[in-house]
Amino acid sequence: MLRVWGVSQELLTLTVDELGVATAWESWGLGGPTVLTLKHHMRATSGFPLCLQKFHLLHGASDSRLEDASVLEAMDLQLVLVALSTDAQRQEATKELVDYAAHRGHVEVLRFLLRAGAEKDEKDPFSGFTALQVASWQGHADVVRLLLEEGASADWWDRDGWTALHCAAHRGHVEVVCLLIQNGADKDLKNSSTETALHLASERGHAKTVSLLLEAGVNKNTKDWEGMTALHKACARNRQEVVRVLLESGVDMSAQNPCNDRTALHIACELGHLEIAQSLLANGADYDAARCFVVDGNDSDEGFDFADFSSGETALHLASAGGHVEIVRLLLEAGVSKNIPNKGGETALYQACESNRLEVARLLLESGVHTDVQDGCLGWTALHVASDVGSAEITRSLLAHDVEKDMQCFIHGNTALHIACSDGQVEIARLLLEANADKDAQDSESSTALHLASSRGDSELACLLLEFRAKVDVQNEDGRTALIEASECGHAEIVRLLLAAGADEDVKCSDGRTAWMIACDQRHAEVVHLLRPPEF
Repeated sequence: MLRVWGVSQELLTLTVDELGVATAWESWGLGGPTVLTLKHHMRATSGFPLCLQKFHLLHGASDSRLEDASVLEAMDLQLVLVALSTDAQRQEATKELVDYAAHRGHVEVLRFLLRAGAEKDEKDPFSGFTALQVASWQGHADVVRLLLEEGASADWWDRDGWTALHCAAHRGHVEVVCLLIQNGADKDLKNSSTETALHLASERGHAKTVSLLLEAGVNKNTKDWEGMTALHKACARNRQEVVRVLLESGVDMSAQNPCNDRTALHIACELGHLEIAQSLLANGADYDAARCFVVDGNDSDEGFDFADFSSGETALHLASAGGHVEIVRLLLEAGVSKNIPNKGGETALYQACESNRLEVARLLLESGVHTDVQDGCLGWTALHVASDVGSAEITRSLLAHDVEKDMQCFIHGNTALHIACSDGQVEIARLLLEANADKDAQDSESSTALHLASSRGDSELACLLLEFRAKVDVQNEDGRTALIEASECGHAEIVRLLLAAGADEDVKCSDGRTAWMIACDQRHAEVVHLLRPPEF
């Protein structure tokens, strides 16, 4: 336990951890709070100026004084208040007393100090706060009024560029905000993060403060360094009442963040804030903010819903990828274009499948979206993606809506069945085969699903394909059969399955070797034993 003693009594008892929590904003030493941390705590709770405080080990030697950087532990300390001997010390102590009075809301104490010559605009050397900023942060309207009457500057800023108005708006102190505005505070001044008071109040959800700032004529569409407007921030933090106030003021709903070109509607849809999305749409938010027509091979004459030019993602894309079913429903009912791809050629359905959002995928399918749009990178469709992700339920839903089962992608010519077999997705493969997917479809290298299953040694998949009577002796572009693939990799169980299905052991690949020769070269003894030597 840490104990602090005065001349005749104990002043403070707490653990070092409790001190750390109480002064989390303050300086920490190598192993925890320091003496300087304790000094700040004593100033905040008792008003003792930092420059007057000295700490000694209780019952310690005469030289037991602790330096400010000393790390505290469980100990008993003696607080000694030293006399002021220089003008600099007196000025520093007066400044701390002014800040303490402002922090605590002691109007008469502050009035006395100011009349005694205390500087009203002096900044704290650590934080850069003036007394006006301290009082504004705490919401002490009477103190703020006194300081303004005494001529304190309303627009002085701290080391982070925060003014008194920033402090009051951030904390939602309406009366203080009103006083500052009435006394000429710059309403649109930005802090070091280029945030105005409106940004701060909106993000924190202080609707009354936002309303007051708007009535005072603040720039309601200004952006911070991240390109965020007050509306963007309110939408991101789901501040519904603030959004309502901003919309009633006529804020620009179509304003885009230049970093990612997202509008307020994009933000609400991405984060799943349904009520805000409803408010934006009810107030005419444009989900078709910009349109450019398809120029690639996708069979669609719909415009691109580009309100986000960096990726081409619409509100529907974002809501679908996030699995926000009710927002997707809301957008569909509002008439959003549902089949357009983003810049990567991915539709909302594609992204729902990619993110394994079953309910969203079902909702989109029920709305009649196109199921076979291929992306612009690999040429994958929603079915390819569902097969890759391994979502049996989404695959089942796609197949129930008459999706094209055997569409091949651009790059490798894979069908959904190829992908399922490459990834070991047995349940997906069974669904595709039961839906009459082409079990012998060949990719760009002429490999079938059986080649892929045999190469990876997946006996369950190989058995499934053989159950559906997949051809066993199809040769790929290198003349290799499924048996050759399995033999080279030493997959004896696959070799047994293929031989039982009538695989031809004598087929030669393009280099003239049979499965037996390749197994010998690879020294797969069990496979060599299973295969008979070729007849010479």
